[in-house]
Amino acid sequence: MWLCSPTKLWQLENGLQAGSLWTQVACALAVAERSLQFEHRDLHTGNVLVAEEDITIHYCLDGVDISVPSCGVRASIIDFTMARLTRAGFTFFLDVSSDEALFTGKGDYQFDIYRKMRKHNGWGNTSWSHCCCLSQVHCHGGTASSSRPGYCPRSLFALTDGLVISSRSAPLPDQISSINEVKCEAKMFAYRNSWEHFAPYTNVLWLHYLAYQLLYKIDFRHKKASHFTQLKSWYRKVLKFQSAEEFVLEHYVH
Repeated sequence: MWLCSPTKLWQLENGLQAGSLWTQVACALAVAERSLQFEHRDLHTGNVLVAEEDITIHYCLDGVDISVPSCGVRASIIDFTMARLTRAGFTFFLDVSSDEALFTGKGDYQFDIYRKMRKHNGWGNTSWSHCCCLSQVHCHGGTASSSRPGYCPRSLFALTDGLVISSRSAPLPDQISSINEVKCEAKMFAYRNSWEHFAPYTNVLWLHYLAYQLLYKIDFRHKKASHFTQLKSWYRKVLKFQSAEEFVLEHYVH
């Protein structure tokens, strides 16, 4: 096996290779989300290396083996400088909340992704943000608890003043008419432009970026339209999912 420079990404043969490359990245992110609460947060094309290798690649997610034909290319993700993960109760992340230069770039969809990540993390939102569990959370219908920094139950939302208005099935802000409708007691801290908590939707944003690059920025040697059908479908629908894991589970497991 040999790994080439990132510029090799632009030398893919056809849409089948592009689809396999995208699927490999999606599956790798899904497995990392499940095992490490992982976000890459900087997955531009320069951080996806390509090996020329014709094999079947196996991923295990939710106890199911997922087989992905490489179609002659194998993807490797590099550069975890901005990544976020939790391991053995410790959370590792890079705080970019005050790095304004990161969010002001122009000229490529890559720079839009940085701004979309920040928006998703609550920047500029004066009403709502994701929240982090600081102690045991007693919710109507069950209990969720964690002492891990950055642990964010997917169903929990909070007002920025720290008042929780959620249950196991979190209502959207415009669906709530009264705080009294929600029966939930918790000690919460609401995040605004925080990069510590787990927000796997950032991986979804980068998957959308990668699909865009593969579909519209590469001059393939063979351009058979049918080879790009699946990738175009994923490009249109991936943003509807909350994580890479959710996307992969629906399309390859369930």
